[in-house]
Amino acid sequence: MMACNYDMTATVDDGSCYFVGNACDDNNADTENDVYMMDCTCMGTPIQTNTVWDIIQNSADHTTLELAIVTAGLDGALSGPGPFTVFAPTDAAFNLLDPLVIAGLLADLPALNAALLYHVTGTQYLSTDLSDMMEIPMLSGDTSMITINAEGAFIDAAQLTVV
Repeated sequence: MMACNYDMTATVDDGSCYFVGNACDDNNADTENDVYMMDCTCMGTPIQTNTVWDIIQNSADHTTLELAIVTAGLDGALSGPGPFTVFAPTDAAFNLLDPLVIAGLLADLPALNAALLYHVTGTQYLSTDLSDMMEIPMLSGDTSMITINAEGAFIDAAQLTVV
């Protein structure tokens, strides 16, 4: 029987699980700070991630967008590693539309998909990355224009409220 301590040939386990010169790596990219456990297995601390889908799901201001993403079946893609930036309309923005327009869009999956992909980029953009007259390629294949002026920051005609 092999024991898991300072001496790799020991027959009694002193509980140390320390291997001189042998780094513990559990080969899981989703963990960090890997250490030997009491049973001498290697395990790391899970890395906390927040996908754009997590952010949308946990937002009280994006319930209509959440419904649209689920309806279109894009929740799985937006749960991926990305990078993504979503220029996400809030419920207040959706409330400015006629409810029949929203209902029609939710019933027309190709149009819904196109509308949603028009709001997503395949690049991570922070507020410090945005500049006036900047063109941003959207996943729909279209390009949106960033405008920054005394009134605020805009993507096309929509004002960015959180950047």
